[in-house]
Amino acid sequence: MRIQMQSTPMKIDVSTQNAVVEMSQKPASVNMQIKHPKVKVESTLPKVEISQKQAFSESGLKSALEMTFDNANVARELLLQGMARASRQGDQLREIHKPDPIPDIARQNAVEQFKKDYNLGTMPKSGPEIHVIEGQLDIQVEEGSVEVEVEVNKPTINVTPGKVNVNVSQYNSLKMNVVGSEFDMRL
Repeated sequence: MRIQMQSTPMKIDVSTQNAVVEMSQKPASVNMQIKHPKVKVESTLPKVEISQKQAFSESGLKSALEMTFDNANVARELLLQGMARASRQGDQLREIHKPDPIPDIARQNAVEQFKKDYNLGTMPKSGPEIHVIEGQLDIQVEEGSVEVEVEVNKPTINVTPGKVNVNVSQYNSLKMNVVGSEFDMRL
């Protein structure tokens, strides 16, 4: 005797429908107010003043007015020297009883008053006068600003849920039959 078995597997049908998500959103509204910064710069340029008046004066390059003053001073000095010489010589002539002063006075008037000492030098003796007037710089900054207003629009979301369908199209089964009539008892 034999046992015969026959099985049928289970069949399952699965069908799905995907979920659908629809989303839309209007862009955000942005309003900006900008105040630009301002920079104000005021400057005074530096100045350099160079005066060569003293050097030109020493070299003989003078204005007419300066030349007139210098000549007047020289003339006054020569006049005073001449007056002093005349007074001194008058005093010498007054004392005639002493040794004769006339040859000494003649020598002074003819030769000695015209003797000059000559000397070499560089021109001009003094350099230019330099004065610096400093410049100024004034910087004023007015800060700017940015004001931002944002209006956010909410999104619109539509969701269609998905589906899963499960069906058994064939159930499992097991059939058992005994074939033959003989029974074997042997071990």
